Amino acid sequence: MEVYPEKLARFKGIYGYWCKVSFPLNGKRFIGYVPSQLLAMVNIRENNINYLVLVDEYKNNRLTCSLKIIDHFQLIAEHKFEPVTQDVYYPVEKDTTAAFVSAYIDLELFNNKGLEGIDRIARVSTSVGACGVWYGSNIFLLAQNKLIHSMMEEGIVDGGVYNYGYAHLFPEDSLGQKGIVLRNTWHYESAEGDTFADTWHTQVKLQWENLTFKKLDSTYSSKRVNIMEQQTESP
Repeated sequence: MEVYPEKLARFKGIYGYWCKVSFPLNGKRFIGYVPSQLLAMVNIRENNINYLVLVDEYKNNRLTCSLKIIDHFQLIAEHKFEPVTQDVYYPVEKDTTAAFVSAYIDLELFNNKGLEGIDRIARVSTSVGACGVWYGSNIFLLAQNKLIHSMMEEGIVDGGVYNYGYAHLFPEDSLGQKGIVLRNTWHYESAEGDTFADTWHTQVKLQWENLTFKKLDSTYSSKRVNIMEQQTESP
């Protein structure tokens, strides 16, 4: 795909840059041009249904995306969201809504992972590399493509001196109790040149009930660890 940033396109109120695309049709290959914001960043086809992630708008330094579900060229569901990691895009021109990829976007599809009342979990992951590496996920719990509940995860890793994030373990992931989701949050930090690091960890137990989550209990732990001892430990 070739992008022509000097040629701004406007199509039905959608701003983008013309992208040169090549596609096969009836045994022939055709060349065409499409506004960038009409192109899916990710496309997964499963059971003749397409799951697409598209960029809808970049405005006021905020990015709006959508997860679109298409069956035989018919839009059957659309779920708009703001990615956890907003820095994955940046504007080409300050006076337009045009934007383009500056990092990583991915889509994964799962079964219900042990949660009743839903039949599909979709995870849109984003990340960007800087001094540290930001990453995050928007998680959609779906039933017949209808959005039942949404969740978020995020974190940052920076050169072995800082690590923070939170993520979820579903029943099938943790081999735990039916309907129980564990939300883990961790923190690791050390000063440059220091031989010790401060760490803490929390775990929240959530019960999936009546298509929503209810907090059951939580735990917290913290400790100061010797970095040098950790580096010399055998795997």
